[in-house]
Amino acid sequence: MSDFLNKFEDENYDGKSIISNDFSSEKINDKPLFNSDETYQNKTVNNSVINEQVTSVKKDAIMQNNDVNNDEIIVKDVNYSKNQRKRKILLIIGGIASLILIALIVLMINIVKVPNLVDKDLSQVKSWAKEANVNLIVEKKYSNKYDENIVLKQEKKKGSHILKKSNFEIVVSKGADPEEKIEVPNLMYMDISEINEWISDNKLDNVELKAVYSKTYPKDKVMSISYEGDFVSASNYHRQDAMIIKVSKGKASLTKNIVVPDFKTTDKYEVQDWAQEYGITVNYYYSTHPKKVKNAIIKQSIKKGEKMSQSQSLSVTVSLGKSVKVPDFSKMTKASASSYSSIKVSVKSKYDSKVKYGKLISQSIQAGTYVTSSQKINVTYSEGKPFIDDITGYTQKDVEKYFYNLNLKGAKLKYKIIKETSNNKELLKNSVLRTSIQNDYAKIGATIKVYIKKN
Repeated sequence: MSDFLNKFEDENYDGKSIISNDFSSEKINDKPLFNSDETYQNKTVNNSVINEQVTSVKKDAIMQNNDVNNDEIIVKDVNYSKNQRKRKILLIIGGIASLILIALIVLMINIVKVPNLVDKDLSQVKSWAKEANVNLIVEKKYSNKYDENIVLKQEKKKGSHILKKSNFEIVVSKGADPEEKIEVPNLMYMDISEINEWISDNKLDNVELKAVYSKTYPKDKVMSISYEGDFVSASNYHRQDAMIIKVSKGKASLTKNIVVPDFKTTDKYEVQDWAQEYGITVNYYYSTHPKKVKNAIIKQSIKKGEKMSQSQSLSVTVSLGKSVKVPDFSKMTKASASSYSSIKVSVKSKYDSKVKYGKLISQSIQAGTYVTSSQKINVTYSEGKPFIDDITGYTQKDVEKYFYNLNLKGAKLKYKIIKETSNNKELLKNSVLRTSIQNDYAKIGATIKVYIKKN
């Protein structure tokens, strides 16, 4: 190509024709361009044709030049791709960082910081768990150190973090083990402070210190020790067992200088507080009352305003609650007794040969008696004589169940199975053909013959 272009240099090209030495110094205008045997013969080459050839050659040169420029652009594209790749990597890293940041924000919103819950009451911990949206799992264990419902241990330490709605375990005290065996010291030779310390250290809620006046024992001296329950003693004493320790209050004052208040407007607990404050012995009696509520004082042995000494004792009657007059259930039907709501009534029925059907046989508390509304009364109504139905076609198992239900109501019936052949094709083998009493009343305690088809 370059050799061909060289032919167009100034010394070989005059604007009209190419001067070349390649054609044996002959001019193009002088010699034909084609051989004599060709179809067309041209003596001269038109300038237009030559110009077209030159234009074509120039275009080729320009295209080659463009190819060179394109090579330079390709080199630039390599750097562009690298930059694009870096940009994509940065975008990916930024996206991942954003996701991590969002995840951290969500995590922080749903994280709960654990406080110190040990030594706290269970009710306080439940309030915290509800507010923090945490599922509290409570395990209970006996503890001599912690009182009941106090937290002994927590799953996570103070300052740690947990997720909302996650489980959080704590161990809560059930108090001291009531079945633990306790070593009882020689209490007779201990003073009040030592006894109280022993009670406190061993969490003994069932030990009662009872102070009484004594002419022989000095004040605060232990007079006696007693235990409640079978096989309970000093060598076999458990925390749940009851113990009463009587302690002397010394000699009672004979001076009547204690004014008795009006206890009929108070209750049993105020009497106890007053008696403890003034060292008075109180005897308690219990009774129902149509108006007085439970534990209210009905009457007192020493009138209000009178004076008494510590050597005297006071007796009070305590109400068991508002009383209800027991009705006469013989004047009620069984249905009416079942719906009676003033007191608790348990209604039953049983067979009775002497009492007609529907009549009252008995009631556990006599009519007209006053009882509390919580008192339970049993009433029984008569079912009359037991009635034997037509049980033809029953199986032996059905027969057994039938008489069992009759006897639940006091029928006391017996039955005897007798097997016999039968031409009755409607009944299956081992079915009841008939009974000795059928569709009729039977005496209480009677024996009923039951005939069973054997073929």
